[in-house]
Amino acid sequence: MLIALGGLLFLLVIGGAVRLLLRRRTEGAKPPLVHVEFWVYTNDKQRPDDKELMTRLVMENPHRKKGPPVGDKEGLTMNDARFHIGLAKRERNPYLFRPDIIADGESADLLEVAALVGETANAIRVQFVSEVPLKDRAYLQFVTHAADAVAGLCDAPAVYDVEAAKLTRADELYDKLEADNDATRFELQVRTVWEDTPDAGRAFTRGMAKAGLPDIEMVQVPLDHKTLARFLVESAARECWERGSMEPVEVEGFGEVFRVEFSERRPGLSSHRGWLSTMHAGRKRPIGEGA
Repeated sequence: MLIALGGLLFLLVIGGAVRLLLRRRTEGAKPPLVHVEFWVYTNDKQRPDDKELMTRLVMENPHRKKGPPVGDKEGLTMNDARFHIGLAKRERNPYLFRPDIIADGESADLLEVAALVGETANAIRVQFVSEVPLKDRAYLQFVTHAADAVAGLCDAPAVYDVEAAKLTRADELYDKLEADNDATRFELQVRTVWEDTPDAGRAFTRGMAKAGLPDIEMVQVPLDHKTLARFLVESAARECWERGSMEPVEVEGFGEVFRVEFSERRPGLSSHRGWLSTMHAGRKRPIGEGA
């Protein structure tokens, strides 16, 4: 009897240990809450040193129409342990130089930009990752301007926005910051994408993780509702971006008012690097109005 009880106790202890180990592994596999990353393609053999980079970001930043874009608050990011800038060589990281794999093909000039990437030997990675939410987005302002600064200092032809899965010419990023040096704005950081599925479609965002939010998807959308779905996803995402939360929102458009709610965030697995939330939209009608 004692032997049986001892065996049962041993199994319970082992079972608990296994469950704990699996839970820790699952938690360890979860993506970070905040993720901003740019790859700057260049033939330079090393990244700019910190002094050179900060001079370009602060004292010689060309994007000053609305005032200095990088001040003391943003500049603190440079010494933050969560910020990283390093060099990746093509010979050791061939995947980074495959635009056909890493970028969504919605850009009209994707082939042209891909050709520019093909002529480069290295990629400078500019990255900020945080496991906890942040009070403001000074880090996003800094990292985006840092990517632009690195591109200018290294004569880079192209920049890849990892979270938005967007490959662009370096001068396109420059022009957007020149037009408005607020790098935290939604339209600069987030894309809305449509993807055909066998019997319907899917509208979703890329880039919400830059603000510590999950990307948003709307699934099983009838093909003739593509325009509406993209509008709802983008409008809801913009509202969440401005609020900094995933509370239910109301979206007005197409002569209707829609109430949008979101599922609990979950790892996006193969479709997204970070967190993902499914949105549900329904028409909001006054009480007593027919269906």
